[in-house]
Amino acid sequence: MATTEVHDWMYQSVGGDAGLTVLVDNFYARLWADPDLKKYFEGIDKDALKKHQRMFLTFALGGGLDAYTGRPLASAHQTLNITNDAFDSVAYHLRLTLEELDVERGIISIVMGYVEGTRPQVVFA
Repeated sequence: MATTEVHDWMYQSVGGDAGLTVLVDNFYARLWADPDLKKYFEGIDKDALKKHQRMFLTFALGGGLDAYTGRPLASAHQTLNITNDAFDSVAYHLRLTLEELDVERGIISIVMGYVEGTRPQVVFA
């Protein structure tokens, strides 16, 4: 398989657009219920945040190389004072959400590796 076919397969394996909507909705329900993360979401447009997360995951899963059109991660996160502990909590909630939706373990590993690779662009505290 060509690289784009493998990536598209990953995107399709989570259900494409419809699957990502469920994934992101469940993921943010977890985040917003976590009292330790609540402060990071105060005053933020939650619908816009979910839209950007869907675009990010679409890109990460190979659903489109131009899928993410938001601000660069560093500029979007630099004023939020996100700690390594908060980053770890968010990653934990994402992993639980992916597992809950029975996403293949190999794809979970790829997504979590991609997320971990963003740490330097997200953690500024």
